Amino acid sequence: YKEQPHVMTKDVKGLKIITKNLNRINPAQAFTEQHAYFAHRITHLVEKIDPKTGDKIGEEIRDDIYLISSDRKYTRLYYTTSPFQGGDYFITKVPDDVPRRWSAKSIADFLDGKEQKLNPTELFYNIVRIYDQLVDFENTKHGAEINALYTMGTYVYRLFASFPYINLVGERGSGKTKLGEIHNSLDFNAFMSVGITSANIFRTIEDTAGTLILDESEKMEIQEKSEAQFDIEAILNSGYRETGYVSRIEREGRRNVRKQYSTYSPKILIGIRSLTPTLLDRSFVINMYKTLNPDKANKAVPSPNSPEFQEIRDKLYLFAMNFWKD
Repeated sequence: YKEQPHVMTKDVKGLKIITKNLNRINPAQAFTEQHAYFAHRITHLVEKIDPKTGDKIGEEIRDDIYLISSDRKYTRLYYTTSPFQGGDYFITKVPDDVPRRWSAKSIADFLDGKEQKLNPTELFYNIVRIYDQLVDFENTKHGAEINALYTMGTYVYRLFASFPYINLVGERGSGKTKLGEIHNSLDFNAFMSVGITSANIFRTIEDTAGTLILDESEKMEIQEKSEAQFDIEAILNSGYRETGYVSRIEREGRRNVRKQYSTYSPKILIGIRSLTPTLLDRSFVINMYKTLNPDKANKAVPSPNSPEFQEIRDKLYLFAMNFWKD
């Protein structure tokens, strides 16, 4: 056996077989035995070099995806057909894109070891306060606490073999869509949609490992479904566990190639009626009711880019990076 910098190999008649079990990860959110990882797009300056003289002639702005680890290291992810290998991980595909949800200043402070100390309990109650200020949970016991816990869980869900959905059920005007908008602002790489194709769902999950927030989910319950609705239902039925995948035949050059896409991610399903029995088995059901409190009824959800939401998201990334082993 020969110990390479990152892998254990055995040379068999000139064929170097990797005998160590490498961790194949989705770089958007990943956890190995040693580290937590998040992929994030970072804008940075690089030196411009004269190709003829080799002299520095200035600087230019670059926008690249980096893999940031819990030990405060970073690695640029290059788009290449070859698998990308690190110390304890193995990436077969670099994301086409990842949302900018973690602020540049917070990333810089974290990498430099200068971030503020974080108390997870205080963070939890800060998130509870946001949900409670914007949504009336008077008739929903522990509604704010359940949603706050779910938000925090989306930043570490890939530690688990399965992760449940939340099903928000209520009549029009009950605040269920507003609650979905808060999750869209706070949850890990969240993306919210009313009309979305199955391909958009599984490709986005594959790239971002993000939280899907699907409004008007009662369409899954109708008797005569379109082929597109069947495809979405299949994604939802499988996407609560880490082994959930869909297969597609895609054209690569002159060949047809079978590709697998992960469907595993947190999901919040919003509707007037309840879900199918199969989806109900995978969900926490939260019944929503019309509020009689005009202050909460008329209070709009701030922009996802508001300073308050950005501060909470920054702390959620730090929570995952610093406390994932706990």
